[in-house]
Amino acid sequence: MHIVRVRLEEAGLGSWDVDRFAAAHNTKAPRFNSLFATVGSEAVDAFSRSWSEGISFVLHNFNQLGRVLDHVERDDAEAVIILPEWTRRPFWRRIESGAWRQRVVLDFYLEPGAIEANAENEEHCFIGRDVFNSRLRVMRTKKLGGAIENVGSGRTVDSDAEASGPHQPARKKRAPRPTRSKRRRLARDRDADPSI
Repeated sequence: MHIVRVRLEEAGLGSWDVDRFAAAHNTKAPRFNSLFATVGSEAVDAFSRSWSEGISFVLHNFNQLGRVLDHVERDDAEAVIILPEWTRRPFWRRIESGAWRQRVVLDFYLEPGAIEANAENEEHCFIGRDVFNSRLRVMRTKKLGGAIENVGSGRTVDSDAEASGPHQPARKKRAPRPTRSKRRRLARDRDADPSI
C-alpha cells in the first residue's frame, strides 16, 4: 500500500528500521518482513520474529490488529502503527485503555484516502476499492521496560504475560481439586451437620 497524502517521516514520527508487513514492491524501509518468501525479505511471517530491536513500521491486515497489539506488548516494541478509526472494535477499546496510553508517544489522524493500494495488488485491497475510505490513526509507541529475554527460546516476553497472554493480568494459581473420595466425605459431613 502507498501512503499518499502525508509523508509520515515529516509528521514527526522519525524513521523506522523494519517494515513488518511488506513485499519488495511496497516496503517502507530497507529491511522488511513478508508473508511469502521474497527476494530481499529478512523474514517470512513477522509474528515469528521479535520486534524488540529497532523501530517497526506496521501497516497490516486490519482484521488482525489484536495480534499486532499483542506482539508490541509482548516484545515491548517501539513501533509506528497505522490502524483504522473503527471505534466499535475490541482493538480500539484496548488502545484507549490506560496501559496503552502510557505506551504511545505520538498519536494523530490521517484523513480518508490517505492510503491507496499498489497497482500490483489493488484487487486484493479495500474490498475492490483502490483507496481506503476511513480515517486512520497513526501511533508511535515506546518501550515501557517490561519485557525480559526468555532464556532458551530467544524470544522476548513480558514476565506477567507469560502465563496469561500479553494483555491479561497473570493468573493466580488455584488450590488443587480435592480427590473424589475427599469430595464424597465432605458431602457426607455436610449432610450430617447442616451448619457446615
